[in-house]
Amino acid sequence: MKKSSDIIGLPIISIADGSQKGSAKMLIIDPGKRAATAIAVQDSKWYVETKVLPFADIVGIGENAITIVSSSHVLTLSHAPDMEKLLAEEVKVIGTKAVSNKGRLLGNITEITIGADGAIVSCELTEQGGTKTDIPADDIITFGKDIIIVKEQ
Repeated sequence: MKKSSDIIGLPIISIADGSQKGSAKMLIIDPGKRAATAIAVQDSKWYVETKVLPFADIVGIGENAITIVSSSHVLTLSHAPDMEKLLAEEVKVIGTKAVSNKGRLLGNITEITIGADGAIVSCELTEQGGTKTDIPADDIITFGKDIIIVKEQ
């Protein structure tokens, strides 16, 4: 399991040719699958087209790099229309408000933890007083664009 802050900024390295293909810019969230399905890639040719790396094509996420088998796994949005739709939905999770299903404001989501397959495992909630708690993904009803809905116990 990795926190998003441990992933963002890591270089993306191709095992086949030993080249750096860019760095992890942000996680692309699929709210229906309750997972990060790809990583947006920042590279030196940012002006050409947005690039993405599907989570399924990641070999490993280590302390110092994300590894992929081949450079061909980094795709442009024109070759990954599903990712373009997810980016357009703008579900970011981090920075969204958390509200209980009973209508109580719980705080803001400040971090997410994901499994090796990209599934969201938990979200870190920061309450108004600054207290931080982890909310298991099973307790989250909805991952929305602006608000996360959490089961109130």
